[in-house]
Amino acid sequence: MSSGNVGDHATAMLKHALAGPAHRRDLLAAAGLAQVAVNHQRHVLPLVDAGLLALAIPDHPRSPRQRYLITDTGRQFLAARIIGADA
Repeated sequence: MSSGNVGDHATAMLKHALAGPAHRRDLLAAAGLAQVAVNHQRHVLPLVDAGLLALAIPDHPRSPRQRYLITDTGRQFLAARIIGADA
C-alpha cells in the first residue's frame, strides 16, 4: 500500500493535468504511484467518475493514446485544495 492520502494523490495528478493532456503513466508518476492497473483504477478513474478529469478520446476509453484533461470542476477542486492548504 502506498503512503499518503488519496486527496494528496488527486491534488498531484490534477496539478500535473493543468499543463495539458496527460497520459495515465504521467499522472500516476506525478502522484508518486507505480504504473499498474490497480493504481489507475483506484486513483485515476475515480477522478474521471467525479468529473475532475475528462477523457481526451471519450469514444475509446482504453486507447493506448488516451490522455486525461482537467475539467472546470477539477480546476475548482484544485483551487479549493490549494486555498484550504494555505489557510
